[in-house]
Amino acid sequence: GSVNIEVKDTLPAYRIDKITRCVQKKIFEDYGIFITVGIYSVNTMDPEISAIQREVDALVCKDCEVLNYHGLYVDIDEKEIRFDILIDIAIKDAVSVRKRMLSQMQSMHPGYKIIINIDRNITD
Repeated sequence: GSVNIEVKDTLPAYRIDKITRCVQKKIFEDYGIFITVGIYSVNTMDPEISAIQREVDALVCKDCEVLNYHGLYVDIDEKEIRFDILIDIAIKDAVSVRKRMLSQMQSMHPGYKIIINIDRNITD
């Protein structure tokens, strides 16, 4: 299995490593499962990026087919915005949901490359 964790972009690598190993150990001890821990860096230093985060928050809140999102990262220099959307496994056409979110984000940020990955929620 796998789990994704968001960390501040200012967190040192040695701390990320410690968190990763702690999560893996805890899951293995409790459930006997070895997991892969994905790390997402979250921008914390730039007000322009904070504004984009609020926009994504608003889009996700008003879309009933998107449960949540994670992994938002904005690269101002490369003109790139990327994040994952969490969609329930019961939603049949996740690709259409993704296309809708891409279209909305692209209209708000026409100079940016928008990358949205689909993450399926398969938990009870």
